[in-house]
Amino acid sequence: MIPKILICDDDEAIRQRLVHVLQTAFAREGRQVQFLQAVNGQQALDIIARELITLLVIDAQLPEIDGYQATTLLKSDPATAAIPVILLSRAEDVQRVTEAGANRIFDKPVPEDQLVLGVFDLLG
Repeated sequence: MIPKILICDDDEAIRQRLVHVLQTAFAREGRQVQFLQAVNGQQALDIIARELITLLVIDAQLPEIDGYQATTLLKSDPATAAIPVILLSRAEDVQRVTEAGANRIFDKPVPEDQLVLGVFDLLG
């Protein structure tokens, strides 16, 4: 099965950069991947409700439903609780990230090599 990664950030340039970095890393490994994109937490949750997502990469600071709230909602639903989440946040927000249930946290701007390693680790 080809993994589906949902990238959620309200900044289009950041979304495109993350997709590019991950697409390049997957191609280098000879692996296929599909990307979906969302601009806020509500849109991410809507996509997850209708698509089988393998991994969510979400910014903490979003309009409408932020990344913390979206992660908490995702992890509290038995149907989606197993979806790994990488939350892009500030280092001082580690407690909020832990409470939300994210699997990984990365500071913004995200170190590309760490993001790739985190994604590959979570996807196996």
